[in-house]
Amino acid sequence: MKKMMLLAFVCLGGWSVMAQGSGSGNNSKAAGSAEPKVARATQPPQSAKSGQIEVLTIPPKPTYLPEAGSFSIGISANPFLDYLGNMFGSYTAKAPDLEGLAFGAKYFLTDENAVRANLKFGFDSKTDEHGVTGIDASSGAELNGEVTDTRSSSNLDVELHIGYEWHKGKGRVDGFYGAEVLFGYASSSTTYSYGNVLHPIDDTPMTNWDSSSGAETRRKYRPLESKLGASLTVGVGAFVGIEYFLAPQFSIGGEVGLEFAYTSAGQAETKTEDIRSGEREETTAHSGISSSNIGVRTNPNGHLFVSFYF
Repeated sequence: MKKMMLLAFVCLGGWSVMAQGSGSGNNSKAAGSAEPKVARATQPPQSAKSGQIEVLTIPPKPTYLPEAGSFSIGISANPFLDYLGNMFGSYTAKAPDLEGLAFGAKYFLTDENAVRANLKFGFDSKTDEHGVTGIDASSGAELNGEVTDTRSSSNLDVELHIGYEWHKGKGRVDGFYGAEVLFGYASSSTTYSYGNVLHPIDDTPMTNWDSSSGAETRRKYRPLESKLGASLTVGVGAFVGIEYFLAPQFSIGGEVGLEFAYTSAGQAETKTEDIRSGEREETTAHSGISSSNIGVRTNPNGHLFVSFYF
C-alpha cells in the first residue's frame, strides 16, 4: 500500500514538472517571436542638388519712356473729345468731325532727342440741289414739272510741320520741347449746274442759285464756277508738351506752341455765262488783289493726342 501511494506521488510530481517546463517553453517562444520595437530617427529629405541654394529671380520693372530707335505714330484726340463732350452737354451729339484731324510720327535718335513730322489734313465737300420750274428753251414757256439746279463746293487745307524735339522724363511722365518749320496750302471752290439751259430764245431761264433770297428768279447772267485765291504759308515755330504713358507702348499727351508765319493768297476767280449778240458765252474774271500777311499765331496743331510706340 505504501508502495502504491509513493508511486502515485512520484507520477503527480513528474507531471507537475513537465507542465511547468512546457509553459516556460511556450513563453520563451512567444517572447522570441515578438520583435523588439526600435525607434528610428527621422531625417529631413535630401535635395537632389545637395549643397546648392535656389535663387528667386525678380522681374525688372517695365520701362515706359521711349529709347533710341523708338518710333511712334500719333493722332489728335480733339474731334473725339468734342464728340464725347457733346454727348454729355446740351449740344446734339454728332459723329466726330474729322476735318482738320492731325497725324504725327516721330523717331528717337537718342534717348532724349527725336525728329518728328506732323500732317494736318482737312477736306470737305458739299452738294446742294434745288428744284425749279422747267422752261422750254425753244419757246420760253414754262413746263409742267421741275428740273434740278446743283451747287457743289469743296475746301482743302493742308499743313506739314517738320521739327526736332528734346525730351526729359521720369517714370511714366515725359516732357518735351522743340522747334519746327511749316508749310501750308489752302483752296476753296464752288461749281454750279442748271436744269434750264441758257438759250438765245430763252435768255432768262428760271434759276435758284443766283438769287440772294434763295427763291426762283429768271436770270440772264449766271455763275458757273467761283474760286477763292489759293493761299501758301511758310513759317517757323516753337512748342512745348508733355506725355503720360498709360502702358509701355501707349501714351496720351498735350502740346501748345507759337508760330511766326508768312501767308500769300492769290486773286479770286469767277466764271459766268450769259447771252451776248445772240450767242451763249462764258467769261472768266478775277477780282480782288493778291495779298500777303506776316504774323504770330498759336500753333494750330496744339492739341491733345494719343501715341503708339514701336
